[in-house]
Amino acid sequence: MANPDVATVALSTEEQSTATERDGHLTSERTDELLSAKQINDIVRTWAIVEGSRDLEDVGMKMFERLFAIAPQAVELFPKFANVPIDKLKYDDSYRGHAMSVMQAVQLAVSSVDDLDGLFSTLRDLGTVHTGLGIQDIHFLLVGQSLLWALGAAIGVKDFTPEVQEAWTKFYGIVTEKMKEGLHEANSVRYGDSHGL
Repeated sequence: MANPDVATVALSTEEQSTATERDGHLTSERTDELLSAKQINDIVRTWAIVEGSRDLEDVGMKMFERLFAIAPQAVELFPKFANVPIDKLKYDDSYRGHAMSVMQAVQLAVSSVDDLDGLFSTLRDLGTVHTGLGIQDIHFLLVGQSLLWALGAAIGVKDFTPEVQEAWTKFYGIVTEKMKEGLHEANSVRYGDSHGL
C-alpha cells in the first residue's frame, strides 16, 4: 500500500485554535460547524478502510514509529518502554499494548463522531490519565502528524484525499482539545497553573 507523505501536514496553532470557542471550551454548535455531514461520513468511511485492511495494532505501531522518527526524544514520555531500543520496540508487549490502546481510543472517538458531546467527558478523563508524564501541547501536535501519516498509509492515496485529510485534522483537533483540557486541569491541580501548557 502506498505511503502518502502526509508528515508535512502540520496541525498548526491556528488549526488547533479553530477547535475552540468561548474561553477554550468547544460548544456543540461549534462541533457541528467544524465537522460537516460530509466530513463525518469521510471519517467513518475511511476508518472502515483502516479497520478492514490493516491490523489496528500495526497501524498504532506505525504511528509510534513515525512519532519516534520525527521526535526521538518523545520515547522518554513512555516509561513502560522508554528503555527499550527503538529497533526492538515492535517486540515489546508494553509498546504493542499501548499502540493498540491508542487505536482503540481512536475507534471509540470515531464511533461517537456524530455525537461528540457524549464523548467529551471520556476525552477529558483520558487527558487526565496523562498527568505527570511531562506531556505538553507540542506532543499532541507531533502525535497528530504521526497519526495522520499512519492513517494515510493505511487508507491509501486514492481515499486519503485532501478533503479526507482535512476532516481527520479537524476531528483530531476536537479530540485533543478535550484531552488537553483534562490534562491541563489535572496538571494545574498537581503542579500549579503553568505546568503542561
